[in-house]
Amino acid sequence: MPEIFYPPKAVQNACKRGLYMFEQGMGGDGLEPATIKEARSMAAGEQQTENKIRKGYRWWVRNARFLDEPEDSPAYVAALLWGGRTAKAWFTSAYNYIIDQEQNRQMNMTKIQHRQFDLRMDDAVESKGGLKGTALAYGKMDSYMTVFAPGSATAALPDFVANGSFLAAHDADDLAIGYIRSAVDTGAGVEVEVDYHTTGDAQDARTVAMERLAAGKRVGLSIGFNIGDYVELQNGDALLEMAATMNMDLNAFDVESIRKCQRECYLITRIAKIFEVSQVNFPAVPESEATAVRHDLGSAHAGMTLADQLDLVHDAIESATKRATEVFELRSEQNKTLGKTSIEKLEQLRGKLDSLIQAASAPTALERQAEKFAKLR
Repeated sequence: MPEIFYPPKAVQNACKRGLYMFEQGMGGDGLEPATIKEARSMAAGEQQTENKIRKGYRWWVRNARFLDEPEDSPAYVAALLWGGRTAKAWFTSAYNYIIDQEQNRQMNMTKIQHRQFDLRMDDAVESKGGLKGTALAYGKMDSYMTVFAPGSATAALPDFVANGSFLAAHDADDLAIGYIRSAVDTGAGVEVEVDYHTTGDAQDARTVAMERLAAGKRVGLSIGFNIGDYVELQNGDALLEMAATMNMDLNAFDVESIRKCQRECYLITRIAKIFEVSQVNFPAVPESEATAVRHDLGSAHAGMTLADQLDLVHDAIESATKRATEVFELRSEQNKTLGKTSIEKLEQLRGKLDSLIQAASAPTALERQAEKFAKLR
């Protein structure tokens, strides 16, 4: 809490005087026990809570006239127990400080927020290259003292899939390293599937992720988003109470960890927009983990038939043959030949094609069995 939440010396002295007069029976019958308890706290110079500041501000707005009552009246004693004349200005200043902080937080909430989640390999899937996992976990208290309510991201998902990006470390000024294939609200959070692009940077990021995951290490995911609606609460208990009041299923919340929060926290009830998911170095929420890693680099030939791929290879070889012939003829005129590297690549290609043709031309198991029977006759 800031320094302004500590009562000034004049407020402490007024409370001490008010407590003495109360003990002498001058306080009247309308004083609440909480007022006496809080007056003792201010008399001791203790730090006051935000609730007390708000309460004191409202009290002085309603009861400033008590300062003009006779000094032996219950009204004047009440004014002393609320800190006296100096307290009116002090509560107003502290209250204005709170409002300013709230407005600053409100402005910050409209900016793009980042939250990090953890990525871990459970198994591998042989399909188009990319990652699959939970990009946003509901009901977890993160390091920003924020809890995302179940369903808070649902409305933002269609736009996220259509227009969102897969970035490296939130670097929006650089090209994306991938795109969002799908984003589904599972009830426990948002499960995303992303594909890497074939650019060098994207493949470097993919290599890092694959190597770390294969070694059982973790790779972080972090989302970039705008907050739509949220509620600020005093602590974790208040957050859970608010969730229950809003008819949310508390089974979807990590109740134990949330109750441990003893400071201001936020319940986000609606995400306005999700801009991106990033691959980052340091995860913040271990509960959000990938369930699959896909290996084939996002090949452009995924889903094509073998015949279609062979047609592409045939066209590529024809183009390479034509180019190699042109280069060979040009170099022959200069009494030169193809470079050593080019010849080695052609030999490698011939070797692979010969092996493939030999394997494809080999008799099938049924043909070999028929051949054996023929020899036994």
